[in-house]
Amino acid sequence: MNMKRLFPALAVSLALTLSACGGGGTTPPDTTGGTTPGGNGSSSTFTVQAAGPSTTLKSGDETTIQITVTPTNGFTGNVTAELINAPAGVTAAPVTMTITGTTTLKLTVQTGSAAGLLTIPVQVRGGGVTQKDDAYAFVYRVVTLPSGNENCSFPDCRFPAGAGVIADGTYWTVGAANTSAADSVVSVNMTTGTTNSYKLGLGGSTYGAAYAQRSFWAGVNRSGRPAVLAGMDPTSGSVRSVEVGPVNGVIIDVQSLPDGRLVFLHQLQTSSENTWSIGLFDPATGAVTLTPAAPQGQFLFGLSVGPGGTVWTTRGYADPALVRFNPATQELKAFSIGTENNNLALTVAATSDDKVWFQDTRTDQLRILNPMTGVIQSYRSAPALNQLYPAGDGVFALNNQMGSVALNLLAPSSTGVDAFNLPLRLGKFNNIGGFTTDRNGSLGYVSSGEAYLLPAN
Repeated sequence: MNMKRLFPALAVSLALTLSACGGGGTTPPDTTGGTTPGGNGSSSTFTVQAAGPSTTLKSGDETTIQITVTPTNGFTGNVTAELINAPAGVTAAPVTMTITGTTTLKLTVQTGSAAGLLTIPVQVRGGGVTQKDDAYAFVYRVVTLPSGNENCSFPDCRFPAGAGVIADGTYWTVGAANTSAADSVVSVNMTTGTTNSYKLGLGGSTYGAAYAQRSFWAGVNRSGRPAVLAGMDPTSGSVRSVEVGPVNGVIIDVQSLPDGRLVFLHQLQTSSENTWSIGLFDPATGAVTLTPAAPQGQFLFGLSVGPGGTVWTTRGYADPALVRFNPATQELKAFSIGTENNNLALTVAATSDDKVWFQDTRTDQLRILNPMTGVIQSYRSAPALNQLYPAGDGVFALNNQMGSVALNLLAPSSTGVDAFNLPLRLGKFNNIGGFTTDRNGSLGYVSSGEAYLLPAN
């Protein structure tokens, strides 16, 4: 799998099989030193394969890189393994061993302050031969968050995260709806781990998370009053609130568009009607528009913004469809995904190649729509899916069910869809909140009151 294609900002081509990460891509031998110590001639050489840790690491952890040296044409003698051009803060003392056959050398590596999907270059030299290979490691920056509730006794009360967003190198999360932290916002610098806490001061339940116009935004739903979009300026701490729709309307999700506007789902349910709309809000002008996007009796699920700003959501139940919304013209187009009660998509992800991924929960199939042709390709779901997040031209698939939390990277291939399990670090309660990714490949989430951050490199 080509990770440079999936994550354009990452300088890695990660195989994602960490227990056997050697790329096999050795460089041509350096024969400037003439014959080997064994006197076997300049054709004697060796190959190198480096394997990183099979588990995820926390920034600052110590780990072992296993380096397999395989001699050819009678190579014997001493070789030295060392790191070259390692990420900042990643260090290891060189290791020397005598090669008499296939030999495994172990480098003890200190990860220092580094975090992310790390490429760890290894060089082995000996007998005039120099070979190189890359090992890989998942290194999370783990930061303890404030409790989000002044009435709790820290650290006994952990921050219960709702939605999250990554913007400009900062991870943001808002307290989960219907919890003591529902009015709180926490930011974490993904490089330094510095945290800041804020209060929205609006009460109600918060849904969605976005960053636009240098402010953090969330939807706040309040019983007996219109929902509001709340924008918090991290510099001043001031909060701006904008009412959306009639009394008892609710905001379901909030995301940012490339042009600085916000897009969200809005529901208004009364005794006589149930109206679902796609909303737009321009922080610069304060203008709010609601475009009805589902016939009476239908529901909208999920929201995803494509790379060009096109918005996608899913519609069910009577006439299940993917719905494309053009923020410039406010035009809607529905792409049928099946028939009543037989098909239903609860999550959607618009990818960088202008495809749209979704899970048909009724048939247990992963499906991919090509909007240009209208063709939908279907694949049997494996592994289990729960939520989809764009990752280049593939997706992160998060199964966030209690007791079976798992994260996979799904990527298109010539034979269909490849699935790669991504190891997770989880807190003591084995839970995840505030999970989010950005299009550069960074991801962040909260588990047991700690933020787990995996920045792009």
